[in-house]
Amino acid sequence: LNFLRVQKIVIGDFKFDNMMLAENLKIKAIDFGHAVFEKKQKRLFSDKDIKNGKNNHKKYLYIAPEIRNGQRCSSIADIYSFGYVSREYINDVIIKDGKVSDFFEHCLVPDPKIRISADVALIHPIFNTLYDFVFCFADIKNFEISDNDTKIKLHDRIIYYEHPEYSFELHCCCSKNKREFSKFKLNQNQKLLQRKTTNQEEAEQRAYKLLKFRAVVGNHVLPIQHLTFSYHNELKKLFLKLNIEQVKYKVVINTLKEKTTRKKIMIKILGISVLIIVIAECLLLSIIYRINNIKNK
Repeated sequence: LNFLRVQKIVIGDFKFDNMMLAENLKIKAIDFGHAVFEKKQKRLFSDKDIKNGKNNHKKYLYIAPEIRNGQRCSSIADIYSFGYVSREYINDVIIKDGKVSDFFEHCLVPDPKIRISADVALIHPIFNTLYDFVFCFADIKNFEISDNDTKIKLHDRIIYYEHPEYSFELHCCCSKNKREFSKFKLNQNQKLLQRKTTNQEEAEQRAYKLLKFRAVVGNHVLPIQHLTFSYHNELKKLFLKLNIEQVKYKVVINTLKEKTTRKKIMIKILGISVLIIVIAECLLLSIIYRINNIKNK
């Protein structure tokens, strides 16, 4: 849906019957019979249909209100349909989760002007669990490794990932001189969650934290939440490698710390030993001096 948003295409009657799952788990949209470009629109319901109430028939309720009412629409209309049909498929127990119910409330806002768009929907905290493996890699030392056809290079908080099919850069959340997103802008005052509990506030903070990363694919600078499913898999592999490098780095650091600690202890012991020897010599000289004085008397 976000891809279609960028292309300014409206499916119009989005439903799971028109979605196919390929062998590689990629989702394919089919049946664009009612699809239109935002600039060249056609009405799905005539004035007669609207007058007779056909547009509000139960079987059409998944279609966005602006389409059913014969108004101009944008790709945000498909978000309404997505929210409607998704909610029908999800178990009631899951919907009791605050983040899930909040997500659907965003999708099903009747007014398209304030309804969530596909690009913002992707960064909603409901999807945080997809990125549990992501962490700040600023403390990892620069490295370069090759594994079969994959090359990974970390330099100055930027990862360069090269694969015959997937190549991208990943800028750490704390990288300096962050590049602006190419086709995404989130209003700083915009809240991802409307009704929040303590746990939901933490989830929202996590979502904003993820937004600090930058994925550069070709000429496009994207939030990592906007990467496609294929790139997401490569991202998981990448952070698995990073995790290994982080463990190695920590082992090296801990070893160096242990060596440094040992050196400090040895220096202290040596210093104390020298001090004891000096004190002993001073005492010995003092005793000898007193003995000589006694003999002279």
